[in-house]
Amino acid sequence: MTVFYIILCFAMGLVLLLAPWFSSWTNNFFTHHYLWVDALARNDYLRGSISGLGLADVGLGFYETSRFFRQPRAPDSARSIPSEPPLSAPR
Repeated sequence: MTVFYIILCFAMGLVLLLAPWFSSWTNNFFTHHYLWVDALARNDYLRGSISGLGLADVGLGFYETSRFFRQPRAPDSARSIPSEPPLSAPR
């Protein structure tokens, strides 16, 4: 599950980082039919803000990757399920 989250962070980050600077950002159905959406889509401050969110998401992906490799792992013997329940102490 953690690996999926890391991949998701990188993928969403790259999309948010790069998408506002492609021509499809300003040439689509919504920008052609709604003038206020076109004005927002062409605003460089908004584009930079969205790219900043993408950069933060990529940074989160790097952080989660480093945390994933640094976390302690349980030994294989601790992961296995015992075949017999432990004996209880006599009363």
